[in-house]
This record gives sequence, structure tokens and C-alpha cells, in this order.
Amino acid sequence: MSISGMMLSVHSAHANFVLPHQTQREARPVRIVATNVYLRTAAGWRMIVHHASPAPAEKPPAVAEPPPPKFLH
Repeated sequence: MSISGMMLSVHSAHANFVLPHQTQREARPVRIVATNVYLRTAAGWRMIVHHASPAPAEKPPAVAEPPPPKFLH
């Protein structure tokens, strides 16, 4: 996603990274969500803000159902 104006541009990206020490067999991509903000200056576009974090899991973790209530008589 990208939003641009005359002086400012905001880009949002999804990326997959593999850690360099992992072999091809054990490589598990890490999903990242990033946001970059650019400002137009006299010298051209310059990145002024960058933020990246792990992307949310594909599926929310399963929640165990609570045990049924115990009744004492």
C-alpha cells in the first residue's frame, strides 16, 4: 500500500526474511510488516521514518475450552 502527496509518501510492505545462518532445509521464513515514510527535500526523496515488526500469525492460537463447572450438592 502506498499513499503519496507532493511532499510526503507513506509505504507499507510485507516481506519474508530467512536468517542467514540457517540451511535451506531448516530455513523458516519470518514474516515482517514494515512502514516507511519519505519526505521530498531539495536533495530528493529521503526516508524519515522506518518501522518493522513481526507480522501477526496466520491463524490465532487455539483456545482450550474451560472445563465444565463442578456442582456440589
